[in-house]
Amino acid sequence: MTNSSDQFEDLMVCSVPCSIYGSGDNMVCVRRSDGAAIPLKQSEAHLLSRMTTAKTVGDWRETLCKDAVQERLKDGKHAVLGRLLQWTSSFVEDTSNGRATIPYNCLPLYKEFSLNIASLMERGLLAPVEQSLQVIIKSRQPSAENCRITTLCIPTCGRSEYLSRCVRSFSDSLRSHGREDATILVVDDSADRISEGRNREVVTSLQAPDGPSIQFIGYKERQSLINAILRKGVAPPEVIRFALNAEKLLTTEGSVRNTMMLLTRGQYILQTDDDTFCAYASANAGGEAVIVSDAPDSYQTYFYPDRGSNLRDFPTSTDVDPFSIHEGVLGKSLSNILGRAKRITWEKINPHLFAAPHRERTRIDITTTGTSGDPGMGSCFGFLTISPADTLRRIYSCTESYRLATESREVLRLVPELTICERSIFMAMSFGINNTRLQPPFFPSVEI
Repeated sequence: MTNSSDQFEDLMVCSVPCSIYGSGDNMVCVRRSDGAAIPLKQSEAHLLSRMTTAKTVGDWRETLCKDAVQERLKDGKHAVLGRLLQWTSSFVEDTSNGRATIPYNCLPLYKEFSLNIASLMERGLLAPVEQSLQVIIKSRQPSAENCRITTLCIPTCGRSEYLSRCVRSFSDSLRSHGREDATILVVDDSADRISEGRNREVVTSLQAPDGPSIQFIGYKERQSLINAILRKGVAPPEVIRFALNAEKLLTTEGSVRNTMMLLTRGQYILQTDDDTFCAYASANAGGEAVIVSDAPDSYQTYFYPDRGSNLRDFPTSTDVDPFSIHEGVLGKSLSNILGRAKRITWEKINPHLFAAPHRERTRIDITTTGTSGDPGMGSCFGFLTISPADTLRRIYSCTESYRLATESREVLRLVPELTICERSIFMAMSFGINNTRLQPPFFPSVEI
């Protein structure tokens, strides 16, 4: 089989931003970049609406063929044809040229998709990913914004022994990396004054003249902040009291983080939970690749039977500046990050969306590292539905690995390369925030 798209077998493409109008064979596609109106056949419009993520032409044709077979299997009128296609549609590796050969019975289906893909490419509705990448990189500003984190925020709630370990480890690390000008801001959310008093004593005992400043924000300080905001009359009193929740009239989560965001507005900050320890494991071998992903969860997740074996595959190091990990990315534009990458991978996302004029100044506002330890959830079952393919293959590889994934309380979550997500489930124990720009609040969740 030969057609004009065969020469682009390994070319990575995806659809350009556009809008489709009409029905049947009277359809028109309006390209958003220049407003060009392009007539479409119904089969072409169907393809265009499907090809929104970045894949090679060959991968797209194979995917579309397999999907078409499944559609025929579900359709009662074409079930026999679907079963016939399913039987003949296994691609056999051709050892002579390293490519997959196409069974004779699948040629018509494969040829139809090939012709439609070629037609869409010729009319500029499917475009090479490389073309979009160059548009993004050319929008790069002359120099990236200089990000310097100066504040470490630690929310705490009645766990003085954890808080002591956390503050001590981060304070020692900051001191060893010349960060004596940093501030460690501990915001207390304890339910009673006795627990708050213990936490305040911990902070006082760890203050050192040659280390970072350590500040404690308890009930009295939070109430003063609330009163100051109430005097300004910028929002209804009940909204302010609920969002900052100093009185603990309800058991809420999120109000203490809102307090930290208000106290550090205009800064780049790092937040970490009070049960974390300043030690880092790395799965990044080269550190020169960037993955741009729209996957719901970009973490690789590993499950272990006990605390002792949790980090056996990825030993930790305490000789890491906890601020510098985030400063290299936080506040930078997407174009700057991609412009210095040696290798770029697109996962489940259309890179042309980032090339649109209104996206040229996209900046990284939140950065997060992985985490190790007890997941803090009632069950790890959620990881079985949102984890990437590599994690799922590891989980389902045998009965024992599946049992660990559903029963273990020792989890390691990390990303092998720098990964940028446009949207993602955000649940992290340690993360940097660009608080120089207005960020959405943490909406307190009420436990009833």
